[in-house]
Amino acid sequence: IGDAAACIISARRSYIMGLGALNGLSGYFHFVGRLAIENLTLVQSTGSVMDELLRIGDGDVLLTLSVQPYAEETLKAVAFAKSQGARCVIVTDSRAAPVAQFADHLLLAPTASPQFFPSMTSALALLESLLALIVSKGDREVVEAIARIDALRNAEGIYWKPTRKR
Repeated sequence: IGDAAACIISARRSYIMGLGALNGLSGYFHFVGRLAIENLTLVQSTGSVMDELLRIGDGDVLLTLSVQPYAEETLKAVAFAKSQGARCVIVTDSRAAPVAQFADHLLLAPTASPQFFPSMTSALALLESLLALIVSKGDREVVEAIARIDALRNAEGIYWKPTRKR
């Protein structure tokens, strides 16, 4: 996971993609990660993900989330990114996942669950750990950016604060 974090930090541009049920996790990673990763793009399936990956290339990283049942569009997008020279960090539930063959860094997150739908708990924990490593390996600008956004949010009254009763 440390090598995956270093790969993302050193990238010219980083993309995060999780289609279908994984869209929420990729959105969360983007929301938090954009504070520490300057050129982070959230790839969404609003048309074709290929449109959003048009400029991906050498020096870029595609962080992809993919669990069973595997989306065909995800596999095509990862294959395209690799063909353009991008490195791929893959978060998936199995070494046998079809996207695993394209991984420069493969991160496994089991999804077994007693219910019908796969559990995303381990994938979320893995993403949070990846974000923590990225922030901890970041330079002073990363810490300053996080402090600035927190101060701005406080100044703008974004966070609810309880009133004191006397």
